[in-house]
Amino acid sequence: MKVIVTRTLKNIVKIKYDNGVLKVVANCFLSQAKLKRIIAENSEWVASKKQAEKNNLNIVLKEEKTAAKSNNVLFDSVLDSEIIKRIFAGKTTMILGDIVNIEESMYSKTYLDGNTLYISEKVFKNKQDRIKAVKAYLRKVAALYLASEISEFGSNVSLCPSKIQFKELDGVWLNCADAGQKVLTIDYRVTQLPQELRRYIIAHAFAHFRNAVHDEKFENYLSNIMPRYKDTERKLEKYAFFKDV
Repeated sequence: MKVIVTRTLKNIVKIKYDNGVLKVVANCFLSQAKLKRIIAENSEWVASKKQAEKNNLNIVLKEEKTAAKSNNVLFDSVLDSEIIKRIFAGKTTMILGDIVNIEESMYSKTYLDGNTLYISEKVFKNKQDRIKAVKAYLRKVAALYLASEISEFGSNVSLCPSKIQFKELDGVWLNCADAGQKVLTIDYRVTQLPQELRRYIIAHAFAHFRNAVHDEKFENYLSNIMPRYKDTERKLEKYAFFKDV
């Protein structure tokens, strides 16, 4: 957890947890050791704030999954070119297969409300800053929601990865180089895809846990899980542009 300490002449110690960052305002004469002790004494409070933030994000994502089905992108059709332009401009994104517009907010925290992702006014002004903020939010979604989907899939097939890593991969959705050690490295931007495509990528990774190469055994295992996985592979190609944003 990142900790930012601001010193002041005022005889105060204030602790605030905001969006994964612990912000502390303390008197400039307060020793580092004493400040660490004060933070440690409030560790339970910090933990409760972190859990509340995770719970709130989880609730919003579940609502997004079931709400506004008309806005859900059907993966058997090509995304509208105007939507793709807005995605590259950082004005629109997708979360769990739903189109989400990006708007500015008076608050510093990035948050999802309905089908709108709100980011701060300062960040919203610049295209690259908008995209960076969206990616930071997608990482949070991956850590919470995608990790849960992977665990659920592993439970269903009685096979669990030894480690799950979310990274920004170059040109691929997942890296199977450490499949022998059951290490799953997956691009956090998978959280933008519809459920069937997310499930295929997860299934593909688990197939590599059993078979390192794309041989007959690999294909048989994958087809047992997803009989029409070849069709899903073709649908996934339509979303390859996400890796270029």
